[in-house]
Amino acid sequence: MNTVLLGPVWSEVEDMKGHPLLCEAASKLESVLKASHASSTDKQYCSNFAKFKDWCRITGLGYLPSRSSTVAVYLSYLVQQSVSVSTLNSHFYSIKWQHDFADLPNPCTDKFVLKSLEGAKRILSKPIFKKSPISVEHIESIFRKYGNSENVKDLRLCTLCILGFAGFFRFSELVDLKMSNCVLKSSHLEITLVHSKTDVYRQGNVVVIAKTGKKTCPVACFVKYITAAGLSFGADSYIFRAVSFCKSTGTYKLCSRNQALSYTRVREIFLGAISEIGLKKSEFGLHSLRAGGATIAANNGISERLFKAHGRWASEKAKDGYVLDDLDHKISVSANLGI
Repeated sequence: MNTVLLGPVWSEVEDMKGHPLLCEAASKLESVLKASHASSTDKQYCSNFAKFKDWCRITGLGYLPSRSSTVAVYLSYLVQQSVSVSTLNSHFYSIKWQHDFADLPNPCTDKFVLKSLEGAKRILSKPIFKKSPISVEHIESIFRKYGNSENVKDLRLCTLCILGFAGFFRFSELVDLKMSNCVLKSSHLEITLVHSKTDVYRQGNVVVIAKTGKKTCPVACFVKYITAAGLSFGADSYIFRAVSFCKSTGTYKLCSRNQALSYTRVREIFLGAISEIGLKKSEFGLHSLRAGGATIAANNGISERLFKAHGRWASEKAKDGYVLDDLDHKISVSANLGI
């Protein structure tokens, strides 16, 4: 992020760089502070603050430090642009971060600005239409359509869906999987997530996928797919990669380029499968796999501790947002009131 080091703290740090014992530590302080949030967040803040800076230059207003009135009017400007609430928040926090980092008086802590932010969020807020979760019946339909094939393209799709469902995987976790992250045991498959949204300190999470013995067994599907694809345990190979068609043999194979599939491509092939089994594409998304597995587990009485650990949720609120209670559980609330 292109930060500006202006405040008194940075003047003191600059003086310390002249001290032989403090020079190296003082010089690296900027990078240490930047590591306080993810690199992707840093890039987003950089992009959004650059837009704020350009807007200030056009309007003739100062941007660092900014006045409270400047930030409030900018938030109002974003409302007129009909941005999403998440984009609004990102712009606000990019301005806040820049002022904090530069050690300058921060307009984003001003009550006037905070009230403007809340008002802008209320105006921009829209009803949330969550995608429907995938059910066991849907998984079985996907397996019948693609799981009995010997085609690498079909097996890739089937494995992606069943593994995503069984492991409560986010899209980013699923496509980031490599063969080196997987260990096959006698009763289960162990998958180590090197990078996960909620694993901010990179301690790693191990997801255990059981061998069920059923035709839709996620471990059996996984093994069938990697065998057909020529993937080996321990290799530094992305599991879900692009495929190419070989005219000479009339078959598909994984592309040699070791690169994970993009969100757009995975969404495209997933929604294609949803359509093929007779469902409406508009009602489902990639998060439907994670939500589906979580919903089934919750309604089957899996303990809160195991449920939260398997799904890698950082908070109760985030966890509960994924679960769609079935009718029997909803009825049981009033049925057990003793009246």
